[in-house]
Amino acid sequence: MKEPLITQRLLLEPWISQDRWELAADLNRMWMQPGVRQQVWDDFAITEERAAEKVQEFAGSFWTICEKGRKGAPAIGFCGIRDGSELVFALGPDHWKADFAKEAIEAVAIAYWASFPHERRLLTGAETDDSRSITVLKQVGMVFDREENGVQYFALARPRELAA
Repeated sequence: MKEPLITQRLLLEPWISQDRWELAADLNRMWMQPGVRQQVWDDFAITEERAAEKVQEFAGSFWTICEKGRKGAPAIGFCGIRDGSELVFALGPDHWKADFAKEAIEAVAIAYWASFPHERRLLTGAETDDSRSITVLKQVGMVFDREENGVQYFALARPRELAA
């Protein structure tokens, strides 16, 4: 899953280890915005060094979300798969209302199932008070699975048209 993904409005660029410092600076600016920092980092401030470590760790399974046609513009978010089948995503606050998260999640899910044809579902969690993320997950077609420790978990089944 190392190829760029292109949707109607977005370009999702794969995280590449060699680009970690430039990407870390870009992502860290977004991650430290109020609302994003709370959901992604439990409201802790992180350094660019920590951001670079995360880029290194998830290179090959995460993508930076950029608006198509805005070459050189900063990242507006990220989306990817960790721990085998857990979907993770975040967008900067300026882009929460544009359905970009839904578009990015759908692109990453299709790439995931193309790369792992025997996987049957994706999982993700959102804090119970994160109504924006929960709404996005439902729009994508994810269904409630369970709640544990203040986190609601959702599952997305592989669409029949993508059956292995």
